[in-house]
Amino acid sequence: MDSPLHVVCVCGGYGFPRGWATTRRLTLVGLALISAGASYAVLHCGPSPEPSNVETKGVVDGIAYEYTTGTTRRPAHWLPRMLLYVWGWLVLAVRLRQHKRAAGNICVYLYNQGNLLGLLTALWCKILKIPVVQEVCEWWPGTRGASAVANWMYGGAMFRLATGALVISAAIENNLAAVTRRLGRQPLVLRLPILVDLQRWRQDRSCRIREDINKKRHLVWCGDANGYRRDVEFLLRGISASRKRGCPYELVLVGPCTQDRRDQIISLARELEVEDSVVAKGFVQDEDLTSIYRNATALALPMWRDDRSMTRFPTKLGEYLASQRPVITCDVGEVGALLKPAQAAYFYECGNGDAFAEQLQAIAADPGDAHARAAKGLAIATHTLDYRNHSDTLYRFFVKCVERLPGH
Repeated sequence: MDSPLHVVCVCGGYGFPRGWATTRRLTLVGLALISAGASYAVLHCGPSPEPSNVETKGVVDGIAYEYTTGTTRRPAHWLPRMLLYVWGWLVLAVRLRQHKRAAGNICVYLYNQGNLLGLLTALWCKILKIPVVQEVCEWWPGTRGASAVANWMYGGAMFRLATGALVISAAIENNLAAVTRRLGRQPLVLRLPILVDLQRWRQDRSCRIREDINKKRHLVWCGDANGYRRDVEFLLRGISASRKRGCPYELVLVGPCTQDRRDQIISLARELEVEDSVVAKGFVQDEDLTSIYRNATALALPMWRDDRSMTRFPTKLGEYLASQRPVITCDVGEVGALLKPAQAAYFYECGNGDAFAEQLQAIAADPGDAHARAAKGLAIATHTLDYRNHSDTLYRFFVKCVERLPGH
């Protein structure tokens, strides 16, 4: 190309620069592109669910960002909230036009998935003649609770205007291929696994493993306790079964958790007689999360025999492995394909609480084996998931999408 690549990530409602899995993925994609020579900016159309995000614009790790709503706060009433989103999209439209004029080779990385805001943005990009790379890290059709809009979007509407697609798993890639065959058009596709910044974990020496780690065992789970209700309830039953086997664990839940949800968790914990062994920490800063992971006896990643688990590839797994602590999960989808051949984790049968408790016991009974499996997991993360390993491939993919635009 005759000028540098400029990528604009359009997202909304996830929070930036601090947030959870989505924020981490779009950040690491940006760092990968920047390390390969591109420039990268984030336009966040919507408020932040994480209250620590208070600045509406700035630059973090070389990534310029802006909340097009002009605020990071979410109005409580529906009417001002709706008006805020309308205003945010209008500013987004203006900013995209400005980016188009300032950059010779521009591409939009569209993180909005399965919603009308993403479709509207893709339509505007078509008018501006900006190629769009659609992120696809979830696949909602066939999933319990999927909306009619999401089913329609994934059924084809989301991909009609996309020049390319970043997919996170082989299952999603296969689903997308079936959809695009039906549409009669084939966007460029790159399968990009979960990413992690291994260098950050190596450089962070601020947290040490506590000396009492084997005296009080901690099972850590990171995620949205409000949304992943089945996971949390399964973990509560798992530590209850483990306690009955004489191997007590404290369950540490890290992530969004409303007061109503917290009360429900405590109620079930009381019913299972593990009320004294559950801690719901809510959102924590990165440095605290690092310490929590590294001081865990085990890290939990429940999976299920359903379409969602088969297609997803949880971002938190990258940081689980980077922390070099043993992971308990299931042989499902990308997770099983990544870890099972090397026995780099402890596996249990999906939904089987007794089998899960057996793995908790195995970790407590043989710390040497737990350390060995965790070391294998770290090696896999180092060679497969570190974002630097994907920089050149990702850069070339975006360049191909730009060059595919007619008239380029």
